[in-house]
Amino acid sequence: AKTAFNGLIKEFPNETELLDRAHVLIQACDKRLQEAKKAPRPQGADDYYEVGVAHLNGREVDKALENLLYALKLSPEGDHIFYALAAVSALKGDREAALDYLGKAIQYRRENRFLAVNDDDLEYLREDSHFIELTTSDAS
Repeated sequence: AKTAFNGLIKEFPNETELLDRAHVLIQACDKRLQEAKKAPRPQGADDYYEVGVAHLNGREVDKALENLLYALKLSPEGDHIFYALAAVSALKGDREAALDYLGKAIQYRRENRFLAVNDDDLEYLREDSHFIELTTSDAS
């Protein structure tokens, strides 16, 4: 954003109102960048999971995926992480990965099959025979 505002300043040097606004926004960008440097970094699997879910809720699926995959490295049997990865994958349109992650989430915690049935993030999968099998079968 700073680059764009600086470009406006160079392109329209005689537009005082535009220049004033651009300078204010550049200051806001600088402040935001400083705050980001001070923000605490995730420490463990739960922190990365929480950040991933926040991105998932904001529909920032690539950022969600990155954080959730890192959480999974730190906690390779975290059913809640697998479940969130299933949701992210479904939102990305990756049916195979979503079903794989959901299967693992259910394997580690059977109650996840009940959650999946009504989860709007997994709507993309609802008509899939493997999804139906995962969420209805007692032998999942």
